[in-house]
Amino acid sequence: MKLKKILLTLFAVFLVYTTCSNLIVINNSGTNISNLKAVLFGIYFTFCATGIFAFTGFVFPTYKLLPEQYYKISNLALLKKIYAFLGVHYFSKAVVAIFYNKKKIKATYFNGKPDGINAFIAQTKQDEFGHIVPFVFISCYCVYLLFVSSYVLVLSICISNIVLNLYPVIMQRHHRTYKPKN
Repeated sequence: MKLKKILLTLFAVFLVYTTCSNLIVINNSGTNISNLKAVLFGIYFTFCATGIFAFTGFVFPTYKLLPEQYYKISNLALLKKIYAFLGVHYFSKAVVAIFYNKKKIKATYFNGKPDGINAFIAQTKQDEFGHIVPFVFISCYCVYLLFVSSYVLVLSICISNIVLNLYPVIMQRHHRTYKPKN
């Protein structure tokens, strides 16, 4: 297990280096980039920047860096409207179908014991942190890029940021509204 933590940490460090390299490439290319390269590079950049926080979160309880108040759902009705309007339920189904085993999830978290639900809540916080921080970072960077780079690149980064980061944040917040049946 210790080797796994070391490897994940090293991979996160590699992604920091890769993301910094990507920032340099983006700043140097400006508007001199083909549309196809802009789309592909935008997606690649978003994956790398998001990966820094995701892989760090696999090793450390990074979600504790945000105050507990952040994780509280204050307006459930609004969250449910946003969830439905953006079609996050389709995204959620796709994530489960591609990456997770439903039976394993139920056995691990929904086993009828309070520790299972508590572990589920902690996992949603960790997953949310791994997406909210890069979402904010990348969104701010996109505002800067509007003035200095290709609009296709900015659009590519924005769209991939919404799919790779905003949707998972909304999904994890929605998951924490789950109330187990007694």
